[in-house]
Amino acid sequence: MRAFKTLCKDAKTGMEMILSETSFNMACDYLSRIPGLGLLLGTEKAENNMTNIYFEKRVFAYDEDRGYLLGA
Repeated sequence: MRAFKTLCKDAKTGMEMILSETSFNMACDYLSRIPGLGLLLGTEKAENNMTNIYFEKRVFAYDEDRGYLLGA
């Protein structure tokens, strides 16, 4: 798992890169440790093998094909 500490944009989606080389479970564990996101509201499958992860304060997307966690 590789965490991005500076702002990097994904060339395919234009979203903020949070993690790469990660599994969905590792991405969810990483997000659960970030203070200030609020409660997990749920997940939803989207097009192109993406899964949206909804928190009270922010939305994230997990790209299953590439193993990326992206921030909206």
